[in-house]
Amino acid sequence: MQLKWIAVLPIVIFLLYGCADLPLTTVADPTLRKSSFADLVAAAQQHIGKTVILGGYVLSIENKADHTRIVALQTPLSSGQEPQSKDLSQGRLILLYNGFLDPEVYTKERKITVAGTIAGSSTTERHTETEYPFLRLQIEQLYLWPKPTIQPYRPYDYWHHPYYYDPWWGPYPWHWRHRYHRWR
Repeated sequence: MQLKWIAVLPIVIFLLYGCADLPLTTVADPTLRKSSFADLVAAAQQHIGKTVILGGYVLSIENKADHTRIVALQTPLSSGQEPQSKDLSQGRLILLYNGFLDPEVYTKERKITVAGTIAGSSTTERHTETEYPFLRLQIEQLYLWPKPTIQPYRPYDYWHHPYYYDPWWGPYPWHWRHRYHRWR
């Protein structure tokens, strides 16, 4: 009987490991989960107080006495709640956070995902000359994505390089043919 459990245990661990968490644990309002950003902005007055999960790129951050105001470029989220390309943006987010956020950490171009309650919308903001659709959120949960690391260039492994020659193996694509080396 114990042998069966020992055989099943790695499978159970593997399956549980596959159930990884998303960055935010707040549950969005089910009625707004599939809504587009344009729909949220257009009907923001009807949805005030409902929770949504949105994301984008930080454009500016401003600390006040009791809260922090972030202006972000909205982008759609991937299945892992990570903001996608800036080219897919449909507007701006005005995010209000109760507390202090360090402007040196939350710098321009950083990716963020937020869960928050809708506090309204507008088409203009006091610091902008052009009109953008703005959606105001009161942040409940905030996730700052790590900066992408640039991987150093990795050259060919020496055995896969096109100019590599091994006297015991055949020409490059047929390397499974084993040859014996003949000494002359």
